[in-house]
Amino acid sequence: MIDCNTFIIEAPNMDLQYGSPDRPIWLIGDSNPACANDLAHPLDPRHPSRHSIWTPVLHVIQERVFPRRLRAYGYDPDADALYIRNAVTDPLHRRDPKHVALQVDSLRDLYHQQQPILVLSFGAFAFSVCRHAFESDNTDSAGVIAAVPKLKVDRLADEFARRHLDRAIRLLPLLHQSAARSFQHVDRAYRAVGARTYFEFTGNSIAARLLEHESAPIWSAHP
Repeated sequence: MIDCNTFIIEAPNMDLQYGSPDRPIWLIGDSNPACANDLAHPLDPRHPSRHSIWTPVLHVIQERVFPRRLRAYGYDPDADALYIRNAVTDPLHRRDPKHVALQVDSLRDLYHQQQPILVLSFGAFAFSVCRHAFESDNTDSAGVIAAVPKLKVDRLADEFARRHLDRAIRLLPLLHQSAARSFQHVDRAYRAVGARTYFEFTGNSIAARLLEHESAPIWSAHP
């Protein structure tokens, strides 16, 4: 029986990724949750955290892009437009500079090889890893770890608001569990950058960017 109060470094029943890195849209989560052995892959639709941090954003996107519809349901890795992985496997690795450096280098190589049209990171740690991997040539794992406490909700709101306007930037930071656990704080932070609600602002912003890629293999139908 799995002890859900402990983290699992080895999760042989859970795939390290979902889909192929050549998919146009990447979702980068934080790390494996407790009981990872019961899941098929990162951000498995059976895990409730997916539906508090991604499903509401996807709902707004789908409303905006209808009738094209984004191929992003997370049930068929051969058909979806998504590539999903975590920044690290076990949460304990988030403070291990050597392990973080390996993940930064791995993501950097994949990113430059595949050139996804959009990368969405969930939470401060995943954003810090991706930012160093995609936007710096320096594998500063200590800097990745040190930056995380500074990336509060307000800072991530500012980063999203700034980045979504710059089409040269492909990495956009979304929130992790704080979206559900700290509703009032999130609401204030995103109102401060001109949003009505977090999910509406991020979903509509992402949808607008995706609609600029009409010929990309991300749509389930065409008008």
